[in-house]
Parts: sequence; C-alpha cells; structure tokens
Amino acid sequence: DRNGEYYLHLAGEPAEPMTAEQISNRTAAVLQDNPQTAVLVRADETVDYGVVVQAMVLLQKSGAPKIGLSTRLPDLVK
Repeated sequence: DRNGEYYLHLAGEPAEPMTAEQISNRTAAVLQDNPQTAVLVRADETVDYGVVVQAMVLLQKSGAPKIGLSTRLPDLVK
C-alpha cells in the first residue's frame, strides 16, 4: 500500500499487513502446494512504481513463474 506494507489475499483468509519475509515464505508455501496458483499484484495510483516493482521481484524470488497486474478503471473512465 502507499505506506509500503504488503498484503497477501488468499481465499478464506483475512488480509493483514505482512512483512516482506512473511509474504515470501507464504507465497513459496502456496506455490509449492499448487504451482499453477495465479499471482497478481494490485496497487492503486498512490503507490510508488518502485514499490510495485519491489513486490514483483519479491514474488519472483519466492517462486512465482508469472506475475500479473490487477487493475481497475479509474472513476473518470467509467
């Protein structure tokens, strides 16, 4: 988020702030159980681009072979 905190959204689990190490460990565990799990990064316009790239690198190092970006249309486009 804009404060540099990471969140991991998994079905049935509440999203709470996590450290980079926690995200890395949890992502690696999920991908070990199911390597086909989709990995997406979501950030709004208030998050610095560099923070988004850092998150993507963290996920790659955790074993994510592909990382997508989750987006939504801005209110002006709707």
